[in-house]
Amino acid sequence: MKTDCFVIELKNEDVLTLALEPDDVLEIEVANPVAPPMDYYEGPYEFTSALFDTQIFQTEHKCMKNNIQIKPIPIHEVSNPQGGTTVTIGN
Repeated sequence: MKTDCFVIELKNEDVLTLALEPDDVLEIEVANPVAPPMDYYEGPYEFTSALFDTQIFQTEHKCMKNNIQIKPIPIHEVSNPQGGTTVTIGN
């Protein structure tokens, strides 16, 4: 005989903890066992950081297939006629 019936909606990493007595019976009915289709990120996974521009990659609420790799900004050093070093940052 059912004595209590209630609905609990769990999201993301929510945890449900129940305290049951040894003679209690727990019945669980899954209302929607089919997971929604996954929306995968389709943009670049490897890029060089921008020097003056903001880069936004549309990854919010998307599943990632791989890690994103951010390459360092290229730095080139050359000697100059005054005996110093000229540094070029970026391409």
